[in-house]
Amino acid sequence: PYGERRSDNVDCYYLFSDGLADDAAACLQWVQQQAEAGTPLRPVHTVGFFPRNGSTAGERFLSQLAAATGGTFQIYNADLSPSAAAAAMLRKTKESSKPAAASPEAAVDAAEPAAAGVPKVWDDALGAFVAVDLQNEDASTRAERRWAEQKLKQRRLDNRRLGRIEPLNTVLEALRKQHQQERVLAAMNQHQQKLLQLKAAHTAACAAMTRANEAAVRQAQREHAVAVQQVQEENKRRVSAAHQAHAAAVQQWKQQYQEALAAWEQAVAEAQAVAAAAAAAAEAQAQGRAPQQAADAETTAA
Repeated sequence: PYGERRSDNVDCYYLFSDGLADDAAACLQWVQQQAEAGTPLRPVHTVGFFPRNGSTAGERFLSQLAAATGGTFQIYNADLSPSAAAAAMLRKTKESSKPAAASPEAAVDAAEPAAAGVPKVWDDALGAFVAVDLQNEDASTRAERRWAEQKLKQRRLDNRRLGRIEPLNTVLEALRKQHQQERVLAAMNQHQQKLLQLKAAHTAACAAMTRANEAAVRQAQREHAVAVQQVQEENKRRVSAAHQAHAAAVQQWKQQYQEALAAWEQAVAEAQAVAAAAAAAAEAQAQGRAPQQAADAETTAA
C-alpha cells in the first residue's frame, strides 16, 4: 500500500485512474493524518481519464490527492500524441519541487461531513452537521444511521460513476424521500400488518373467552340443578322424617292419654266404690243405733 517503504529508490508514484475510489474520504483523511504526524510522503502524480463532457467527482479526488502529497494532476487528452502527453506529464512533474501537506479543506470537500475521527449527523433544525455519540445510541437509531450511511455512500458512488455533482440539499432531500419509501412506509405497513394480526388474535381470544364463559355457565347451571335436586331430596327426606316423628309422637301421646284416662277412670271408680261403701256403712250404723235408742227410751219411761 501507499506509504510503505518498499524501496528507497522510489521517489514518487504515478496514478492513472478515473478517480472513482471506493472511499475517497478515508484516503484523503489518511494522507492528512500522515502529514500532520510528520511522516514523509512521496508525491503522487495523478492522471485522470474522464468523459469529454466535463469534470467529475473523480477529477476532484485526483487533484486533491496530488495536492495533498505534493504531486501533480492532469487530465488525459486523447488528442495529444503519446510523446506529447508524456512530455506534458514530465513538465508538470518537474514543476512540483516539494510535497505539500493535505489541507483540511481538501479532505472535507470529498469526505463525509465529519471532522477527523468525530462522527457527525445532519441536524435539520440547525441546518448543519453535529457531533454524535455512537457509544450511547440505541438500536433503532443505529439501524437508521447505518441505513442512511449506506444509501449516502451508494449515491456518492453513483455520482462519481456518472460524473454528477449534486448539492447537499438535493442529496438530503433524495435520501428523505427514499427513507420515506423504504423505511417509514415499510415500517408503517409492517405496523399495520402487526396491528391486523393483533386484532385478529384479540378477536379470536374474545371468541374463545366467550365460548369458555358460555361453557362455564352451562356447567354451572348443570351443577346448580344437581345441587337444587339434592337439596330438594334432602328437604323431602327431612319432611318425611319429621312427619314420621310427629305421627309417632301423636301415637305415643294418644297411648299415654288412654292410659292416663283409664287410670283416672279406675281411680274414679275406686273412689266411688269407697264412697258408696262408706255411705252404706254409715247408713247401716245409723240403722243399728235407732233400736237401741228406742229401748233406752222405754226403760226411762218405766
